[in-house]
Amino acid sequence: MHVTSGLSGPPLAAHAVGDNWNQRSFTATVQVIFVVLCLSSVIIRGLPVSPRH
Repeated sequence: MHVTSGLSGPPLAAHAVGDNWNQRSFTATVQVIFVVLCLSSVIIRGLPVSPRH
């Protein structure tokens, strides 16, 4: 659901605002989280396949 609809961004941003996270550490942390989520999606679903005509 993260990769197809981007639903993980707003909750992470709300958490960052609520905890007064500074931007540099938030950006570094979110990049790691997004890489892990995206790699997990590719491993589970496989790479996208383009139909050939």
